[in-house]
Amino acid sequence: MDSNSSSFGLTVEMLQAFANQCCGEVEAEERPIQCAVGVFGEVNVQSTTGRRSQLYRFTYGKPEGAIDPGKANVLRTTAKRIQSMIRERIIDKFGDSVLR
Repeated sequence: MDSNSSSFGLTVEMLQAFANQCCGEVEAEERPIQCAVGVFGEVNVQSTTGRRSQLYRFTYGKPEGAIDPGKANVLRTTAKRIQSMIRERIIDKFGDSVLR
């Protein structure tokens, strides 16, 4: 199994698609938000059950070229709203057992 997939079939590419969809629905100050998803750390295997888990990092920002570099950041409340949208859509599609 490569580092972009997990035992239940959720891949970085699938998470990126959810993130892109949600970020496309939320715009801050008339500027689109870019989302990036990556694997964070190694696959963890629970010693007694053998259950595998993987952490992913979601990063949110605005496109380069902003006149004010401080405006390239996404507000924490906006990031949390996007994260909640992504979580809900993953649960709707795969069930809540994939998000532990």
